Amino acid sequence: MLLGTATVVPRLLFSDHVDYSAVESIEHGVDYQDPALLDRALTLPVAAAYLNRGLEYQRNSSFCGPTTAVDVGRSLGIAAEQKTILDETEFHSIFGFVWGGLTLDEEASLLRKKTGRPVSVMRDLTLVQFREELAHANDPGRRYTVNFARGPLFGRGPGHHSPIAGYLADRGLLRIE
Repeated sequence: MLLGTATVVPRLLFSDHVDYSAVESIEHGVDYQDPALLDRALTLPVAAAYLNRGLEYQRNSSFCGPTTAVDVGRSLGIAAEQKTILDETEFHSIFGFVWGGLTLDEEASLLRKKTGRPVSVMRDLTLVQFREELAHANDPGRRYTVNFARGPLFGRGPGHHSPIAGYLADRGLLRIE
């Protein structure tokens, strides 16, 4: 019975309960993880800041928000680790999980606390507004993160936080880590 609980509980706590079975995943697109495009994105200054300072990947499905804060901090030259990123904040993990994840506003609060920098939350942007904002994503003085629902893109999965490492404006493509 414990195994059944271990597989059902994450689905109940980390799912948006929407049926995405009709979605055609972006994974089937020609640009998805194209090596040449990925390499090109890595030459951008913000991507270099992430890679040069040690990019981390989330240790479990609930830790994308804290890991994004770690990666943003490191890219700015601030020491950060997944095991301590939530210390001295109102956010906590239980058994290594952030149950229910972090909301966009909670992520912004964590980033403010851990980087000491101003953080703006943008939501409900039109596609035009979003692209206008992305024009600044390669500015080495800025960092952008994105909070998105994976279901409409991949046909599965709940929300996710990720840093934007590069924007290929001519292709309308983001490199997210």
